[in-house]
Amino acid sequence: MRQPKIDNFIIKDIIERYSDMIMRIAYHHTGNLTECEDIMQDVFVSLIKKYPFHSEEHMKAWIIRVTINKCKNYMKSSYRKILPLSEHSNIAVMTDSSNEVMEEIMLLPETERDVIYLHYYEGYTAKEIGKMISKSENAVHIILTRARSRLKLLIDGETSK
Repeated sequence: MRQPKIDNFIIKDIIERYSDMIMRIAYHHTGNLTECEDIMQDVFVSLIKKYPFHSEEHMKAWIIRVTINKCKNYMKSSYRKILPLSEHSNIAVMTDSSNEVMEEIMLLPETERDVIYLHYYEGYTAKEIGKMISKSENAVHIILTRARSRLKLLIDGETSK
C-alpha cells in the first residue's frame, strides 16, 4: 500500500510551526547555528518520510525525539568540528534576551538539559517527557530536581563572583 503524498501547504505549515523549536533543541546540543540548520533539514526530511501521524501531539513528540537523536548522532560524528569561541556568540539570536540562565543551562549534562528544555520551554509534564526519553515519570522528576539544584549552584556561583 502506498503512503499518501504530503501536500506542500502542510509541509510549509509544519515548518513554520516547528522550525524554531527544532533550532532551539539543536542549539542546546551543538552550540553551532550551521549544524542546527543541517539537523533541522534532516528532521524535516525524516518527517516527510514518516508523515502522517495520529495526532498533532504525537507529531510534536516525534519531532522532538528525532531532533534529540540527530543531535546525539552529530555529537558522536567524526565530522564534528571544533569551532572558535566567536562562533558561539550567536547564542543571543537563539534565546530570549530576558532568559538569564541560558548559559548555565548549556553547562548541564545532556539529559538534564533535555528534560529542563522539554519541561520549561515546551511545557511537557514529567510523564510525557518520560515517554519521549524512555524513562519513568519518577526518573524524570529526579532528573528535574537534580538539574534545578545544579542550576542553582551555577547561578549562585556566578552572582558571588
